[in-house]
Amino acid sequence: MRLLHAIAFIVLPTMLFSQTEGEARGPRQIENKYAIKFTPTQLIMGELNLGVEFKVAKKASMDIELGPTLSYVGLGGRTKDDFDDTESSVTKEGSFGYFAALGFRYYPFERTQALTRFYVQPQLKYRVYNTWWDDESGVWDPILSKNTQYKFFFNVGWQLWASKSFGFDFYLGGGLGYRQTASYTPLTTYDGTQFNYIWDEKRD
Repeated sequence: MRLLHAIAFIVLPTMLFSQTEGEARGPRQIENKYAIKFTPTQLIMGELNLGVEFKVAKKASMDIELGPTLSYVGLGGRTKDDFDDTESSVTKEGSFGYFAALGFRYYPFERTQALTRFYVQPQLKYRVYNTWWDDESGVWDPILSKNTQYKFFFNVGWQLWASKSFGFDFYLGGGLGYRQTASYTPLTTYDGTQFNYIWDEKRD
């Protein structure tokens, strides 16, 4: 187990779909109750990222993200061991996992409300990647491993509405993460009467 200083300053665009609450007020202010979101760039991390943001006050909103993960799509679920060139009879097959994230957004500009223009956001995220381990000999039964991640981000962003019901959310941020992974090695033991074929587990 290790503490990861996962500081990533990248701009991630999110597409927004919303139903308006009222008429436009000024050139950049559209009053929306909520926005449904899709972030295609998160496929790089093996996430199918869907979310919803909804107002909780005039200048504040809650942002919820949910969806599946898929190991070995992009960088999803990969560890440094996956890039080693060591030969092994063990094969890995990506499987579906899941993630959830919760964030609070504050829009500080004087003439804007929530869901419009500049915001700051602390966010918590929990993510699980699942991988099936198998031995080519067929003696060992496949075993499922979990790559579990806990993350805290602080983001800043800008929501730009192209129309009353379609827009983009651009943000960047950094934070800290904690990751726990499990790896397995096929092991044969003998108890005096028979051979046993087990998986030797290592947690990091």
